[in-house]
Amino acid sequence: MTHPHTAHRSCLIMQYDHSSSCLFGLAGQEHRPTRVEKQRYDGWYNNMAHPNWGSTEQRLTRKTPPSYSDGVYMMAGEDRPSPRKLSRILMRGKDGMPSTKNRTALLVFFGQVVSSEILMASEMGCPIEMHKIRVEQCDEMYDADCSGEKYMPFYRAGYDSKTGQSPNMPREQINSKTSWIDGSFIYSTSEAWLNTMRSFENGTFRTDENGMPPKNHERVPIMNKPSPHLFKTLSPERMYSSSR
Repeated sequence: MTHPHTAHRSCLIMQYDHSSSCLFGLAGQEHRPTRVEKQRYDGWYNNMAHPNWGSTEQRLTRKTPPSYSDGVYMMAGEDRPSPRKLSRILMRGKDGMPSTKNRTALLVFFGQVVSSEILMASEMGCPIEMHKIRVEQCDEMYDADCSGEKYMPFYRAGYDSKTGQSPNMPREQINSKTSWIDGSFIYSTSEAWLNTMRSFENGTFRTDENGMPPKNHERVPIMNKPSPHLFKTLSPERMYSSSR
């Protein structure tokens, strides 16, 4: 016996009026208006069997065990070279070096877009944990006056508050974006946040008189880390509302 709602559920999810008909063999039958069910912005219920898969605020998957200095949550690497020093050594080279595999710089930027689309674990946790990365003396960018007392601010990433309390449950970081390629790094994972960017006209974004995204006058909590040069947080209103 066919369930009375089976035929209705077999239709494409769409919005139609009383005179519209279903697309699959139900022409001529009239149906009541149906509300369109839109996908959630936070990635929840993309997988009906596992509704939390790919959604925001989920723990990152580890391929190797964590290596905290205390086995629980404290940062490791006290005996390692400064990240700034490694960056200067490894990234220093002549401009215009040709690719050995015929790749252009576009590949790098596209890769960064995809990375930002499916993974974001650099947003600060609560409470905020700030550390300082020592800058080498006479660093041409951050210590031009050779004081030897310059540092770069480093904020630890947000984590699952149920972790990081014992060696049996070391700290686990979380993904603040969805793991789906859904544009969430542009359009946000929050409907309220997205609405601050929308014009509500023909599916377009708000723009200012110069055609640029408006500044963050609503003071949405955009990622606003302190500048390494100034070592302080600047006003969030200086940033575009579409910033992340």
